[in-house]
Amino acid sequence: QGSLAHWPIANCVVSGISPQISIKGYKFDNINLKMVQGDRTYSELTLSSLFYKGTLDLKTFINFRKPELPLEFSLQLEGADISNLKNDTPLKGRPISGQLNSRLTLQGPLKQPNLLIGDGMITVANGELWQSNLLKGIWALLLIPVYDEIIFTDAYVDFVIKNEKVITDSLTMKSRFVDLAGKGWIGFDQTINLHVQPQFKETEILASESLRKSTTAILTHAADYISVLITGTLSKPIYRRDTLPIKALEKATGGLLQGVQGILEEILE
Repeated sequence: QGSLAHWPIANCVVSGISPQISIKGYKFDNINLKMVQGDRTYSELTLSSLFYKGTLDLKTFINFRKPELPLEFSLQLEGADISNLKNDTPLKGRPISGQLNSRLTLQGPLKQPNLLIGDGMITVANGELWQSNLLKGIWALLLIPVYDEIIFTDAYVDFVIKNEKVITDSLTMKSRFVDLAGKGWIGFDQTINLHVQPQFKETEILASESLRKSTTAILTHAADYISVLITGTLSKPIYRRDTLPIKALEKATGGLLQGVQGILEEILE
């Protein structure tokens, strides 16, 4: 109801259902969509569906009456099956599986994406995460290419979005032999600046003949103060070994104190 010439202030209600739709190759099942406009300043769009055996809920508010199109967006995804999802991506055929959960909120002018701000999180549980080239570069720098074969089973990251960057201080990936902890940012232009620190699991490594013979045995003791700095872009990352000076000093000081303690014990005996 209203004027087509002034549609942003017209009253409009749109609803629809579909057993399946596809957007750029990604499949959404049991779609339920509704849009309401006119009674309030913001037009509201809600969508719920099954997404690769998970549940997807999306809600968007857009003010079409302002030229910059102010936006409020929220998305919640729970229990998506990565082993099915990968078949509709370039990763088809890769050994990837797991349960994917995600949350994302955004707000700002839709016509000025550089001003968007928000936050979110992504988790993968009980999975088998394929080794990306980004991870292989880490192992190559640390001279332990045998780690190319390690399978990460769980991953977690929460992040904020601001200044045209996705920023995190809690990137975590877990495997049987080593965990990775990371912090830094990825830009909207795909530039990156990430610090990644491996946390080796000495007991598990010593039980593995192949890993025990590698340089990992040495790095296990140095893992507290060695990290990798990744810069460049997602398609062309640059790696540099980085030492965390405070932790290195703590470790060296601890060794010195143990030595002094041993000498004192010898004298007292």
